[in-house]
Amino acid sequence: MLQTGKPRGVVILFGVFVVVILLAVGGLAIDVGSMLTERSELHRATDAGALAGAGNLGLDASAFPAVRAAAVDFGSRNPSRYGPVNLDPNWSNAANGDVVLGIWNAGTFTPSLDGSVVNAVQCRTSKTFPTSFLRIIGLNSLNMSAYSIAVSNPINVLEGKCPFPVGMSACSFFNADGLPSSDGCGRAVTFISSTSNPGSNTAAWVNLEGTDTPTPPYLGDALAAAANGTGCSVSDPPEVGDDRGVNNGMVQSALDDAEKYYKLKWADGTIHTVTRNDGTTVYKGPGWEVYVPLIETDCPVAGPISGDRGIKGFARFVITQVVNHGVCAEDPSTSVLRPTIDQDKMFTSQCSTGDPNYRAILGYFDCNIDFKAAPGNGGPRAVLSDRMRLVR
Repeated sequence: MLQTGKPRGVVILFGVFVVVILLAVGGLAIDVGSMLTERSELHRATDAGALAGAGNLGLDASAFPAVRAAAVDFGSRNPSRYGPVNLDPNWSNAANGDVVLGIWNAGTFTPSLDGSVVNAVQCRTSKTFPTSFLRIIGLNSLNMSAYSIAVSNPINVLEGKCPFPVGMSACSFFNADGLPSSDGCGRAVTFISSTSNPGSNTAAWVNLEGTDTPTPPYLGDALAAAANGTGCSVSDPPEVGDDRGVNNGMVQSALDDAEKYYKLKWADGTIHTVTRNDGTTVYKGPGWEVYVPLIETDCPVAGPISGDRGIKGFARFVITQVVNHGVCAEDPSTSVLRPTIDQDKMFTSQCSTGDPNYRAILGYFDCNIDFKAAPGNGGPRAVLSDRMRLVR
């Protein structure tokens, strides 16, 4: 009897041992699966936070509060099964913080608070979650972390576009130290004026192909190309750092063409929105969206703008009015397509001058800027680009 009982006891002990092993292995599989799911959920939160933050990068450090707020907001909108993902904004930009601003270059992320070069946002988080079956072997919890990096590099605003043959002073987008600034976003501008009105001498007709003074026939062709968006005849497209010939004298035939194309653009009913760097709308309505080169001038502009001028970047500009011999091309009091305008003093203020010698083009700068700086030339890497992408 004793001999027959020994095998039964061994079998029972072995069976218990096997059950424990199976439970441990099964528990490991279940808990590891839960861990991988948790990591995926945390990555979803950090991906969303990094992309939202990168989408708010701007021309300078004034955008940083909005960057951190967006990253925190979108991170919290993507909770995991074990609770919300609460990112700390990390105002000091500590390298080990939850939200870190920096530079992504050649596969390496470097924390930075230099608003003129920051082009990336890193978000990281971690969470401890309880285990199930692994408690059998003493593991009551596991920790999982995730991090993501998103970049927002400059877009080329001239892709598929024909530039408008007017060079505008770059002063609006550079501060006193010569560093890029977002102060020009949403700014109302009057230019190509034949009067001595203060502040009107801020632009000049520009030869997009070389340093020769732009002629009336050339300007006519360039305006037609800008209006049609096709058939650009620029054999040597202007780039940052190039010199181009400019002249801010009145060219009546060019202004007549600009007025003609502006009326066509106004009548097609396309609605354009222009915002400040804080996102508030300054103009929403019809107009002519063009892309202008930003040229080097004294800041503030003093005297004529002529001769050879270097190009410092390109900007989106929405023309909201053309005044020719004191007459506005579009009268908002009678236009069927009267715009919805939050703040558009530039549209109507120049229409009642009664001055037959007054001729001007009026409009608004947008924040869609492309400095497209050559290596070593400085300039911002991030410019409110809509081309965000995750790099890690």
